[in-house]
Amino acid sequence: MAVLIIVSTMSFTIDMRYCDGDLLETTIFSNTDSCDDEQDTIVSEICCKPKRDCCSEEQIIIDGLDNLSSNSFDSLKLNSQFLLAIWVRSYLQTFVGTIRNKNPNKDYISPKLIPDIQKLQQVYLL
Repeated sequence: MAVLIIVSTMSFTIDMRYCDGDLLETTIFSNTDSCDDEQDTIVSEICCKPKRDCCSEEQIIIDGLDNLSSNSFDSLKLNSQFLLAIWVRSYLQTFVGTIRNKNPNKDYISPKLIPDIQKLQQVYLL
């Protein structure tokens, strides 16, 4: 939930640089190198050859939410309150322990065991 709130309130920009219609560079949170930079002349010569007008930049700005509103339980309609209360109760019931101290052998009568006297007295026939 915290990640959802952070992502929804965060704003960022996506900068893209095209050369001859091909995507050359994409950056998020920072600016791309301008098409007119000196270091770009090599890339422009390879990409655009003699034309210098083929380089273009595009910027997409995604704004985050400025205000987050929280609705109170009292602002909901009666039907919604009832549904929410039932859902919360049924959800919490899943965590209630269903294991009880049941003894499945309480009605079982074990057979009478006759002790092996020879074994008890450690007498063995050879």
